[in-house]
Amino acid sequence: MRMIRATMQADGQVVVEGNGGYVQEHKAACLAVELNERFLAEDIDYHCFCFEFFEGGQKYVGNNIYGISQDAPAYRRGNKIYCPLPEKLTRAGRLTCQVEAHKTLGTELVRLEKSGLFVLEFLPSVSGLESSLSFDCGLLPRLQAALALAENTGGNVLHCRPEEYEALAVKNPLRFYLVDPDAPGGSLPQEPEEPEEPEQPEEPEEPQEPEEPEQPQEPVGVTGVSLNRSTADLDVGQSLQLTASVMPENADNKAVVFTSSKPSVATVSSTGLVKAEASGSALISAVTQDGGFEAGCNVNVESVALPGLWQGSKTANGMTVSIQGKRVTIDGVKNSLDSNQGGGYLTDNMPVLFGTPTLWQTFPAGTKLKLTVSNVTGSHNCHGVNAACVLRKTDNTILMGGTWAQTAGVFEYTCTAATPVYGLLFYIQNGESCEGYGFDVEFTTE
Repeated sequence: MRMIRATMQADGQVVVEGNGGYVQEHKAACLAVELNERFLAEDIDYHCFCFEFFEGGQKYVGNNIYGISQDAPAYRRGNKIYCPLPEKLTRAGRLTCQVEAHKTLGTELVRLEKSGLFVLEFLPSVSGLESSLSFDCGLLPRLQAALALAENTGGNVLHCRPEEYEALAVKNPLRFYLVDPDAPGGSLPQEPEEPEEPEQPEEPEEPQEPEEPEQPQEPVGVTGVSLNRSTADLDVGQSLQLTASVMPENADNKAVVFTSSKPSVATVSSTGLVKAEASGSALISAVTQDGGFEAGCNVNVESVALPGLWQGSKTANGMTVSIQGKRVTIDGVKNSLDSNQGGGYLTDNMPVLFGTPTLWQTFPAGTKLKLTVSNVTGSHNCHGVNAACVLRKTDNTILMGGTWAQTAGVFEYTCTAATPVYGLLFYIQNGESCEGYGFDVEFTTE
């Protein structure tokens, strides 16, 4: 069955996809029109199609009271309205079509909307070579099957010019006529008359019941969707590919839309690729375009402690510092006059926030140190020349790092000799303050 697809635009005009090519062996087709928002409004009770033959006459087919006996009625699925087209309509050659939207008020029928007119054309066979046929209309597989049969029996496919096709007095319904203006010359023979029935045996077999004609088939709708994972635990920076399986397997529209309930925790691409952004939980959902069926995966994201940084929260001298993974956040107003209590260490050799540090690491000569400070947020009123995040030697000199005037950056140092260090720290004086001041820290060696 040939599926003819069309789209109703916002202004009511209907655009038909592809062409209306129609093969004689097909006894029926189906018209599918995607409706615009006005035709999907709640005040509309039902829809119908109005067909007008070019040779005269009209026919209505609806999805409610307009159904006509011996015809398959129109039907709606989601935002599309479908109408089977029996042979009586398709053999007309050309049809003028229009979609109407109706409402019932008591016993009165009111037409609320009607689309623009559009034309369908039906041809007796398909023009062009095998390579030009479209999978969308379902002809290529049938032609391939016919060609395969011709290889075995010969003669079931005739390649002919249009004038030769028209000149055939008898067109055998068991043959497939491939009409091509560039077909080789020469007239085709007339179709032979059917051979006489052979003599019946003494005990004839019972006659076989004739096959029923090919009937229009309804589009296959979606009945559900599932994901390859229902839960997942990820570390910050990790990724996970989710795959949606739409049921049934032969559904016409298998498209799904992926969304995240918390993009700040985990993002998801249109193809289902999940990326963990920050600690927390997020629900990744896959929703089918046809029917709105939904499946979900609960993603739990955890931060990974950066080697060398303590984790958690510490408070002293009016200041609170929190470290989660590589994220450092500083809040509060410094309330100590003791200059020895000004340096707050971020590395894991310090049991308290402020105080006298102990040796953290000794780096051999030739070691390349790299400190990256990024994603600075919040505010502060600290003196710009003081340290915001630096690496300090045990002789209290600064090897590298950023100041409060310029915290972010990439800082590098190569050890010329064995280098003992206290660790990473910030320095803040009495009365200075930070409000939600945060930054990411990455420290590497090679």
